Amino acid sequence: MDTLKIDRSFVDGLARDPQDSAIVRSVVALAKSLELTITAEGIETLTQETHLREMGCERGQGYLFSRPVPGDRCEELLDHEVAYAQRRLAA
Repeated sequence: MDTLKIDRSFVDGLARDPQDSAIVRSVVALAKSLELTITAEGIETLTQETHLREMGCERGQGYLFSRPVPGDRCEELLDHEVAYAQRRLAA
């Protein structure tokens, strides 16, 4: 095991439920102490992403980044993102 995922039910309450924030903060601390990668599920808002980054969460997935896509489209989307990043760096 090398990754710990934070369930979307906890991510959903970050901005409004102090208990969810405390749970996520504790899970992040536990994962870091075990040298695990942390992925938060169900990120839908910039506020959630900001809270998670501030807590030390390294990765995220959710509608904020992309709607689910079929597997055969993933490579195309990633290639597009790499090309976009390279153009920005060259400018």
